[in-house]
Amino acid sequence: MSAALHSVAIVGVGNMGGAMATNLLGQGWQVQVCDLDSAKTAELARLGATVASVPAHLVDCEVFILAVVDAPEIEAVLFGENGLATVLRAGHTVLLCPTVSPQDVQAFAERLSGL
Repeated sequence: MSAALHSVAIVGVGNMGGAMATNLLGQGWQVQVCDLDSAKTAELARLGATVASVPAHLVDCEVFILAVVDAPEIEAVLFGENGLATVLRAGHTVLLCPTVSPQDVQAFAERLSGL
């Protein structure tokens, strides 16, 4: 795999996102993390993750995992102030982990495809 495919950004490093980050770090991946809770990101930084203060500071990744709670949080992470939409480009992959409706997923996909 190329270095780009061994680099991932995770927004929301609570139970699910934190476990993903820990697992990927243990496998040698370069992991960037962003979360409102600095204690969670600090623990992952000790394991080797790079911490971003806002989603827009997550760079040099092709895969972005959003392990947040719900559709409003996805909206904020993607399109809010300092959101990921400012750094996403064609070819990037965005994985949504929250339980949201198919209509929400479709709406986010359509908005992202217009970037």
